[in-house]
Amino acid sequence: MEPPLKVSSRYAAEDFVSEGEIPSSKVEKNDTGQRFNANLTKMVIEAGSEHIKKAVSIYINVDFLRPYFDVTPVEVVHRLLNSVIPMKRRIMVKNDLYGPLMLIFTLVALLLWGMKNSDYKVKDRTLIGTALATATSYWLFASVCLFAFCLYSSSNYSFIGVLSTVGYSMFSHCIVLAITEIVHLLFHSHYFFHFCALTIGGMAAGKLVVYFFHGAYRNWDRCVLVAVVLFLHMGFLYYLHFGFHRVVEEITEILGEDVAKVALLITTTIST
Repeated sequence: MEPPLKVSSRYAAEDFVSEGEIPSSKVEKNDTGQRFNANLTKMVIEAGSEHIKKAVSIYINVDFLRPYFDVTPVEVVHRLLNSVIPMKRRIMVKNDLYGPLMLIFTLVALLLWGMKNSDYKVKDRTLIGTALATATSYWLFASVCLFAFCLYSSSNYSFIGVLSTVGYSMFSHCIVLAITEIVHLLFHSHYFFHFCALTIGGMAAGKLVVYFFHGAYRNWDRCVLVAVVLFLHMGFLYYLHFGFHRVVEEITEILGEDVAKVALLITTTIST
């Protein structure tokens, strides 16, 4: 006769439980896992919220832009003159955004002056808004395009540096528009504009090419750089002289038609 099967006390206490009863060790393990998951989720949420708060505070706080406006008038004048001289700077200078913003306002004033001297009659609010939007859009769009080229060619240029360089290159636009407007008061000739655009504007475009040329190591990249700079810089200059007033006129006509329709609708509603 075989001896009875012996069961250890450990198995007897833990494994042999009544039906429907959950062992206490498993319950403790489930509670521990749930607490761990809850703590992990809380830690992830807290870490993410801290990163978001830091990013928002950096972008909201304008103190990081203050060094880019800390320049003297003498430095601004030197950078304006260097922007139309197609030579590489021997001394590295810090980038700033004060000069480009002042050039944008100057360009807007020149566009207003040119439209006032011409026979085009538009509303001041439409003209100012269109001129400011045009100058700012070109500055940002050209900077983004050239910065994308720098990333493509693996060049070590910061976006603030590209903004500063492109902004100072708009000094040539201001010079050409100012000279041509003064000359147009005496006699109207587009040949003089072409001469100023190809000389002064070409020198500023050459300065942009020299600035980005050393970051492009392949010949194909350099050819693309020259084409992009000439298209953006010279194209915008010719657009300001030949196409800006037409765009302003069309916008004014569209807004005028909308205003007339709204006035007619209001009058009809009141009369009925």
